[in-house]
Amino acid sequence: LWQQQLRLKKAYSKLLQGRTVSQACYELGFNCPSHFSRLFKQAYGVPPANIAKKNH
Repeated sequence: LWQQQLRLKKAYSKLLQGRTVSQACYELGFNCPSHFSRLFKQAYGVPPANIAKKNH
């Protein structure tokens, strides 16, 4: 579980750096963008696309 939390934290940083949701997902070893998005939203309360959109 802590490994997943760490990957989600890294994904948040990658999204802030301008990566797309799919790029962040696959770079951090998630196999399915929809599953990644669901986990991200559970952890942060917003979908990862919202973070990515704010930074483009």
